[in-house]
Amino acid sequence: MASGEKDLEQATGEDFTELRKYVRAPLYTKVGIAPGPGGPWTEAEVLDISFGGVRLRFEGPTPPGYDKEGPCAVKFHAKGEDKIYRGSIAWIEPAAAEEGRDTKGAWEAGVNFGELPREGEKEILTVFMWTKLEQSEQ
Repeated sequence: MASGEKDLEQATGEDFTELRKYVRAPLYTKVGIAPGPGGPWTEAEVLDISFGGVRLRFEGPTPPGYDKEGPCAVKFHAKGEDKIYRGSIAWIEPAAAEEGRDTKGAWEAGVNFGELPREGEKEILTVFMWTKLEQSEQ
């Protein structure tokens, strides 16, 4: 959960996840993230996805060229092809410590895809399903 989400939850006494516009689904897969659709790409791990965006984790001493609310692109590979989504950084912070995992030098970021047309939502759902299918076949 991003620090802004924690602050909102503390201030309102409500679980912020109940206020989300889109439901998140856990998805663990490798993607590329870049400041724009032309790269350069940094490997990242998707932690969850929704029609509105993704939560990512990536390594590095500092975020590689990303600013809060700055533009970015996320590249998924599913069904034998790359799908690139333009978005913007909604939040970025050092990754939270996890038991059994070294998160020093890791960052988490929320990427907002904005308001996608219905075709974009269908495409994200297709990427999600193919990624899950390909993972189950391995």
